[in-house]
Order: sequence, then C-alpha cells, then structure tokens
Amino acid sequence: MGPFGLPAGGGFCSEGEWQRAARGADKRRYPTGNSLDPKLTNIDESYGRGGEATDFGPNQVSSFPAGASPFGVLAGNVMEIAVVGERYRALGGAWFFPSINAMVTSWQVLSPSQKSPWVGLRVCADYDGPLSEDRAWDEDERR
Repeated sequence: MGPFGLPAGGGFCSEGEWQRAARGADKRRYPTGNSLDPKLTNIDESYGRGGEATDFGPNQVSSFPAGASPFGVLAGNVMEIAVVGERYRALGGAWFFPSINAMVTSWQVLSPSQKSPWVGLRVCADYDGPLSEDRAWDEDERR
C-alpha cells in the first residue's frame, strides 16, 4: 500500500482507463448497458428534483450495485475525475444531472481548484491478478 492507503502506483484514472471500466468489453452507453433505469442509479430522475432534501444528493458508493458496470463504475451519483494530458475532466453523470449526463461519453472540463458536491474520484492502479470472464479484456488493456 502507498500513502493514504492507496494501492502502490495508484492515482487518478486516465480518461481511457475510466472509459474502459465504465463501458466494459461491449462498449455500452451507460455502465448498465445501452439504457438507464433511474431506479438503478442516483441521477436527478431517481428521486425527483422536488423530493425530500434528504433524498437528493450523493449516496454511499455501494448504494446501487445493480447500476454499476462489471468494474464497479456507477452511472450517476458523482462525476469522477480523470486525467487527460495535463488537464482534468469530470466524467459520467451525477445526482444533480439528468440521465443523458450519465452516459459514459459525458464529460466536463474541471479546474484543479474547483470544488463541487457532484464530483468525486476513482483510483486506478495496475492489477496482475486473475480476472473473471465478465471483466476479461485483452492483455494490452490490462492497465
């Protein structure tokens, strides 16, 4: 383990790493497939914009296991930071946005000093262990 309990060699995902984890081997539009059921994720349609204040906001990471890709990327909840060259992007959707923003191709430019209640991060690291069939990929994609 590295500093702060991160895996050794771990850090922000590149956009390619994040896309691969979100899209899976079949290059889906959403982490769950080519359509999105608001009951399986946390987007503005999940609770209704006029819902109770306690219902509207980010949820615990494991709140929607059926709404995640085979690699655990969730459509919605919070956008995730990825590195593109020397810039940062917020990828995917969030609890504050409609389903179209939860598509895996959705992104926004992110300033390094920007603070937002709808942006989080995913840590990427090298993995050399066994892969289950639904997580299988080509050897050159193994990072």
